[in-house]
Amino acid sequence: MRPDPRFWAGLRVCVTGGTGFLGYHLVRQLLDLGADVRVLALPPAPKHPIRRDPVRTLCGDVRDRRLVRQAVAACRVVFHTAGDFDARLVRLPYVRAKRAAEELALEAAERGHDVVVTNPAYMVGPDDHEGSIMGRFCVRYWNGHIPIAPPGGFNLVDVRDVARGHLLAAEYGRPGRRFLLGGEDHLFPSFLSLLARAAGYRPRLTPRLPRWAFTLLARLSACRAHLTGRQGFLSLDHARLSQVCWFARSDRAASELGFSARPLLESLTDAYRWYQASGKLNLRGFSRWWMRPQGTAAIPAASVASLRTAPRYNEEVDLLSQKGSYIECESATFLRE
Repeated sequence: MRPDPRFWAGLRVCVTGGTGFLGYHLVRQLLDLGADVRVLALPPAPKHPIRRDPVRTLCGDVRDRRLVRQAVAACRVVFHTAGDFDARLVRLPYVRAKRAAEELALEAAERGHDVVVTNPAYMVGPDDHEGSIMGRFCVRYWNGHIPIAPPGGFNLVDVRDVARGHLLAAEYGRPGRRFLLGGEDHLFPSFLSLLARAAGYRPRLTPRLPRWAFTLLARLSACRAHLTGRQGFLSLDHARLSQVCWFARSDRAASELGFSARPLLESLTDAYRWYQASGKLNLRGFSRWWMRPQGTAAIPAASVASLRTAPRYNEEVDLLSQKGSYIECESATFLRE
């Protein structure tokens, strides 16, 4: 199902975090639907395309109550996609910060406020101007820096479909309702295989990394980050999350909102072409020999089959009770008049 242009035309909408991966795709779709868009976000990079878009951008922190009131004034719908907490300051893991924010939103719904919550899976796709978690992973793989398959698995979905799911949730979601917006379940080996196909690579070998070895690498990365003051690519949180498969189903979103997601290979192919055009891919030397690029393959999107061999969570399970179920995944809250 597609959002109804009649619902959004001329509607004043605020998007917090509107320069981020999800937030910017949401802004673009709102503009295409004719909405009057405001953005509250940290100052965007000089070359960020939002600087050229017909939106009013307020730069600042979402913890600034005066600025937030100014941003949402006279807005009929608010999409909250920005982070609520600085985990380094409050000494809380990111997952707990997101959980606390969501609990506050759901409590507001119980008091009669018109609040709908969405929980996207791991998002991939083009136009990743600020470098999302999965975007950085994809770039590292396409540059030949991830020659092995980590343990674990997850659910992945196109960011454009997630943005559309947000619009549908705002139109049709019942107050207090929570929706998972997911796509395909993949173990890391099958995900890396799709990354290779999207780029036209034929890796010579992709060995699987045991969980104990992945944990060791994460500890070494943490030590390096402590010594250099630079954030490591791996963390102990990632190592702990690799012990399980973070699979999901979006049955509720499909039945109540008409949500659906495109094949993941299509999303990764679009992402690869965007990163390539942005000059962020540079496969050379030994990595080029190892990955054997053959040029981007024109693979029909319908040829992708999602992995359906492991148990999944669904919306009838309280995901907040699952360990780390929101790690590195954005969540959004909608407030409507």
